[in-house]
Amino acid sequence: MSSKPNASPSRDSKSLDQLRGGILSAADLQRLKFEDPVAYVEGLVLEGLTVLGGKPKLGKSWWVLRAGLTIASGGIAFDNPHRIVKQSSVLYLALEDGPRRLQTRLQALSVPGELWPETLSFTTQWRRFDKGGLESLVMVIDENGYQVVIIDTLARVRKPRRGGGDAYQEDTDSLAQIHDLVRERPGLAVLVVHHNRKNDEPADYIDALSGTTGITGAADHIAVLQRGRGKADGIVRFTSRDAEEHDTAFSFDRGVWRELGDAAVYQQSQERQALLHALADAFKGEARLKDLAGYLEKAEPTIHRQLRALESEGLVVQEKSRGPWRVAKSANSANWKENDLGDSPVDLAVSDVVVDNQAEEE
Repeated sequence: MSSKPNASPSRDSKSLDQLRGGILSAADLQRLKFEDPVAYVEGLVLEGLTVLGGKPKLGKSWWVLRAGLTIASGGIAFDNPHRIVKQSSVLYLALEDGPRRLQTRLQALSVPGELWPETLSFTTQWRRFDKGGLESLVMVIDENGYQVVIIDTLARVRKPRRGGGDAYQEDTDSLAQIHDLVRERPGLAVLVVHHNRKNDEPADYIDALSGTTGITGAADHIAVLQRGRGKADGIVRFTSRDAEEHDTAFSFDRGVWRELGDAAVYQQSQERQALLHALADAFKGEARLKDLAGYLEKAEPTIHRQLRALESEGLVVQEKSRGPWRVAKSANSANWKENDLGDSPVDLAVSDVVVDNQAEEE
């Protein structure tokens, strides 16, 4: 009697053994022990697939280049000595740059006369993944032992979109290939640079990334760089399946990204500095709460809390309840400069993290 075509495999069959290889019981899973993801730059460049998004020409390539140089040399990450770095070999696919530009940028990021690391390698040309580029990348990683790979940008290696195709599926496929690569190689980190939509500040910053949710769904970690065009400061907003979510403030000056600390704390310090400058300059050292709130276009309770904080640090005074606020004599200065955290007396209001990092810069 012949067996049924769809009969289940016997308990001793080879097919059942293969099936078991991909299935775990809860009890088996409980007994497994896993290492934490390898952190090459603590909290920013981790084992797995990371998508870094941001608008074009806002400094993403400068950011990943400095990260790669730091990892390869074992240096200090973004001038923050408290952010741990694991020295490792790095491959940077700089597909929107040429050797001359890379040399110029490395010169800007390095101390004159400093030897650049042999453990940081570059290529400015690579085949698309659907044209053999993925297989070539696998071979190069395995032969040279690269632990961190930077792909700048995703658009340069992914398969071009088809007219009338399924955009979600195409986005998923373009990242799934890279995700499979890192899953098969424990410890490998791949950082993919991607562009944002024109509106890069939606209610959920993850929605800023160009494309469908197929892009974000395939990544282990997502980082979004937000910086106003022409502005010196920016924020890297980071979320992950395996690590803590955080927003970190950075400054950007002539290609050099420097960490300023927790974004919320830094933003608060900037707002308090603006308040102090308004009181000292626009109102000549004395103003009422209502006038300050109107000038800064903020709610009165918000300005009141900030004034109380400045008062506790001896920077402003209010001699009578409901009376005007004045700049304290000890804080008065005719030489305040906007966004100059290093020289202004308002440094006293800045968090320890920001001050410590500024001291490292100096």
